[in-house]
Amino acid sequence: MRKLFVIAMMSTVFSGISAPRAGAFSMGPYVDISTGSGSLEWDISGEEFDMDMNTAAIGFTLDTAALAPVFFNYRLNVGFEGKELEDEFNTALDLTGITVENIFGFAITQSPYFRWWIGPFFHFGFHSGETDGVVYDDAGIPYEMDYDFAQVGGGFVTGLNFRINPYLIFSSSVGFRALYLYGTGESSSYYTRARFDEDLEGSTESVFLNLAILF
Repeated sequence: MRKLFVIAMMSTVFSGISAPRAGAFSMGPYVDISTGSGSLEWDISGEEFDMDMNTAAIGFTLDTAALAPVFFNYRLNVGFEGKELEDEFNTALDLTGITVENIFGFAITQSPYFRWWIGPFFHFGFHSGETDGVVYDDAGIPYEMDYDFAQVGGGFVTGLNFRINPYLIFSSSVGFRALYLYGTGESSSYYTRARFDEDLEGSTESVFLNLAILF
């Protein structure tokens, strides 16, 4: 699963960078926060549960035309993300991983000092983590859970770029993400350490805010 994720991630990155562009690249750090909800379903048991989701990420962004006088811009975001999933039973799952977003922007309004853009994006990620503490089954027996997730999806985003000075650009964007998650959960007995693996899949929907400083 990890190998397929890397292949998909690299192919979309290179296809986006090779897209037609004009003007100098801008690049710099970003922070991204989101909140939303979703559901997951176990493959064997078929048990499904709802969950709330919150994420926070930091990373690096590259934009082909942050303020250039062209209609199209490609933006690449690569970051490290922390994700918290909390189910309806108040069990929290803490995940960390890497995310890649390929954004295709189209100018609504632009000038040498300002750009308002909108467009679709494609998202890829891989996360690993565990439950926040010990979990108890119906019989009251404690166990721990470890998870690995690949996620793929997309959405729409709109952003504003402002020139702060001759060297810096401030960029803020908001949008909507819809993601499909697929992974495995490994349970281990707290006493015997016996392990059991099971696949699970699901989806999430969230709104996000991204802030970046570009050079």
